[in-house]
Amino acid sequence: MFRVDPSRCRGCGACASVCPAGAIEFVGGKARINPSLCVGCGACARICPAGAIRPAFQPPPTQPVEEIKTRLISLSARIRELRGRVERVAERLKKEGAR
Repeated sequence: MFRVDPSRCRGCGACASVCPAGAIEFVGGKARINPSLCVGCGACARICPAGAIRPAFQPPPTQPVEEIKTRLISLSARIRELRGRVERVAERLKKEGAR
């Protein structure tokens, strides 16, 4: 399944000319893909000069995932550091309570 970004569509008709299923119509001068006719071949997306046609589902970009991984690694190191401090304080309090 593919979708058209109407803000990018120029209405040139290139997509409709290559669609083997005849799934592309024009409404208000913009392409619209009929999902019940679309066979998902992607010919329209490949030929669109404006890049207005994309898969209906796109996985999220990977950059934010990498940023999250970096942040988690940093937080894990901080947690280990704080855990060590807490353990030292607990040990000291335990010794002081034993006196």
